[in-house]
Formats: sequence, structure tokens, C-alpha cells
Amino acid sequence: MLGVPRVGLRDDFFELGGHSLLATQIISRVRQACDIDLPLRALFEASELGAFAEQVQTLQQSGARNSLQPIARVDRSQPVPLSYS
Repeated sequence: MLGVPRVGLRDDFFELGGHSLLATQIISRVRQACDIDLPLRALFEASELGAFAEQVQTLQQSGARNSLQPIARVDRSQPVPLSYS
């Protein structure tokens, strides 16, 4: 995702060119792959790969399952309101 050929455990995500939008993509992929409830701040607090991996492992071992539900599809055969407000 960063376009870097090699990344070590002590490499910092932000020093390698990472930014907040890319962080959200990484967090989303880790949530899906590991089925854990991983907050976005995890990558900001542990921006080195090794420290981030430790946070992910800790959450996996604690059983912190991803509580986010997938967005349900709606019936598109009829018009859908843009807003309920």
C-alpha cells in the first residue's frame, strides 16, 4: 500500500509516507482479515509495524471481535429517499 519494497518491524508508517486516509484503509483491512474491533487510533498510537502488530495480537488474544455489521442492501426496485431529515 505504501509502495515500499521492504518494511521492517521498526519502520514507522508515517515516515514511510503513510497518511490518515491510508491509515483508515489499513485499519479496515486488518479489521476484516483478523475479525477484531480495531480503532483507528491504534495505528496513530503504534505507528511502528512491530508495535502495531503487537496491538493486533493483543486484541486477537483478548477476543475483541469486530462489532461492526455490514451495511445491508436495500431494495432498489423503488425510489430510495435521499434523506429522512
